[in-house]
Amino acid sequence: MLPIEAMSAGTPVCYIDMPQSLNSYVGMAGLKFEDLNQMIWGLKKIYNSEETWMNLSESSQAKADTFGYESSSIQLEKSVSSKINSL
Repeated sequence: MLPIEAMSAGTPVCYIDMPQSLNSYVGMAGLKFEDLNQMIWGLKKIYNSEETWMNLSESSQAKADTFGYESSSIQLEKSVSSKINSL
């Protein structure tokens, strides 16, 4: 998924809210907008504010790390262990 790759590189992710959009993947690590005009305003704000860019960049990287191999393998191990213990 391109947004996750962008987040792992520290690139802030902006998207328009719509059914089956990125809400569950990006969450608070990105900026969700209702329409294109809001998105244009937000992109200008990010571009012109180094502090805003850095805050979103750090959030993006942290969120992207939750989709990594290590995180996924830990979740899988917990799920399998829980299932086995319930038998």
